[in-house]
Amino acid sequence: MAKKQPVPLTTLSSLMPDGLPPEILSDEGWYVKLKCPMCQGTYLREKSVLVRLRSKGTQDGMTCSQSCARKRYHTLNPGASYFNRMRPAERGTPFGTVRSDEYKANMSRLLKAKGHAPKTRGGNGSGMTAVERLVSSCLPMGWEWNYPVALGARRDGFPTCYKLDFANPTCLKGLEVDGNSHNMSARKLQDRKKEQRLAELGWSVLRITNREVQSLYSTSKLKEHLTTLLMGT
Repeated sequence: MAKKQPVPLTTLSSLMPDGLPPEILSDEGWYVKLKCPMCQGTYLREKSVLVRLRSKGTQDGMTCSQSCARKRYHTLNPGASYFNRMRPAERGTPFGTVRSDEYKANMSRLLKAKGHAPKTRGGNGSGMTAVERLVSSCLPMGWEWNYPVALGARRDGFPTCYKLDFANPTCLKGLEVDGNSHNMSARKLQDRKKEQRLAELGWSVLRITNREVQSLYSTSKLKEHLTTLLMGT
């Protein structure tokens, strides 16, 4: 039996596509050295693999990497999506893998069996935080926790009411106890928007951070500080 010979370069040259083909640099036996048409870098490809890919009509192997393959495709097909050339099963979905209802139900059952549950973050219905309990113990009479302030007629960009961590509806004062999330730029903008809307209704909103509460409480100065803060406005 005659020994199988590598694909000759002449055959390989005839199979190269018309648009932006790689340059054939040298014969490396079973491999061929090519120059990428996009980055001009050199790379090796197995000849028989290139022949098989070209016989299927694909453009695979015409560049040194996937990144260059995308650049080449967009150069040859301006305005088109690179993923149009892929089979639907290879494209995935914009938001990740779509799981079947059967898979979701089975995963839910397994997680519940392990006692897994989402972490409680606090908020409405979860009761006071530890820091809020410290503040509550030092506030004078007349202050209510988690107090809702109705905003009246609905306006674009606003809810129907704002809730204050603590409020005294008699004197229209609110006290917000801020955690670390209130240091974020987006959250600061939300806080300012809330304060401005409440100010239109006659409310003044005061703020104290979790860190301040813990520090002042540990030195028995929290009640004194809150009194000064609330009386100063």
